Amino acid sequence: MPSKKNKGIRILHDIEVLNAAIVDIKFNNMSLRKASKFHNIPLTTLHDKIKGKQPLVPKRSLLTIGEEKRLARWLIEMAQRGFGKTRDEVRETARAIIAVRNKTIESQDLDKIPLPSTQWLNGFFSRHPEISSRTPMPLSKERAVVTPKAIEKWFMDFRQTIESIDPTIFTSPSRIFNADETGFGFDVKSRQVIACKGSKNVYNITANTKKQVTVLACCSAAGEYMPPLLIYPYKRVPKHNLLDAFPEALIQLSDKGWMTAAVFFTWLRDVFIPSTNHLTKPILLLVDGHASHTSLLETSTICHDNNIILYCLLPHASHIIQPLDQAFFSSVKSAWQKAVSKHISVTGAGVNLESFSGVLKPAWYKAATPEIASSTG
Repeated sequence: MPSKKNKGIRILHDIEVLNAAIVDIKFNNMSLRKASKFHNIPLTTLHDKIKGKQPLVPKRSLLTIGEEKRLARWLIEMAQRGFGKTRDEVRETARAIIAVRNKTIESQDLDKIPLPSTQWLNGFFSRHPEISSRTPMPLSKERAVVTPKAIEKWFMDFRQTIESIDPTIFTSPSRIFNADETGFGFDVKSRQVIACKGSKNVYNITANTKKQVTVLACCSAAGEYMPPLLIYPYKRVPKHNLLDAFPEALIQLSDKGWMTAAVFFTWLRDVFIPSTNHLTKPILLLVDGHASHTSLLETSTICHDNNIILYCLLPHASHIIQPLDQAFFSSVKSAWQKAVSKHISVTGAGVNLESFSGVLKPAWYKAATPEIASSTG
């Protein structure tokens, strides 16, 4: 059976070298073969350029050479930190690079930029053989259960990576941070209530909205908390001051009240970096593998520029090794349910977007203690 012919990697030749080769052939009586060898240009390429079969200056590629190199370095760095990217995420990131270049940063404008084709993606991998595209093995629900061996390997890789950068981080708890987010719905879990014997219907006051607010928490291993970031489901800034009852908190908006790449980048730039400027660098920020934490190249760039090591926790294991998941959020959620019940008993109304921050505030401060922070380590 005949072997399949491998497609060659497309090489972009320097325009000045091409011009010099053409001058040697046309005006200096150099043969095509000799010019090809002298200027290190493939014979067929040089022939096609002279005959006009190929344009001297190739059609502008989707990304510049510098942008492609930047994307390749970012993919390698993300993989080393545990943030493996899918093929679709690479295409989305390429589109984001074009948007930044064109100063098209609004989400609705970004959708107007065509998503790079799979043909472009295959060409990108061909031009950057240092990157490999691998298909992850599918995990059933049972196999997704994290094994002790997987956890041990993650910790070994994690320690090796951090120690290769700065081993003193592990002896400086104030330089180790974990950021995580969770959603808060407005209905508490139904509980049994006292009613007259024989009553057919028993009612309970609940919220009149199915929306939720996402809360991002960040804490150091030394037990220092940053103000919570509340992400509300609004497209435009509401007239009402949503933080009137919790002015220490911070606010961002997204269409569905979820964490997005833009919101996370803004939080890094405007909150995390200014709050940690006084610390010895580098500092470590542990997050889970949610796409919002790394899908923007700017996130990686701003972390690099400010000496922040952004490192991914073991996938499917946040309930085991995610520091904030272990004690803090469970304490906040427990206090939240009690705060919601108290709000309903006092006001006779369920929690809504306007009252959310005031109900969250006592629950937050009840859980945001050094004792709970230390129990998450």
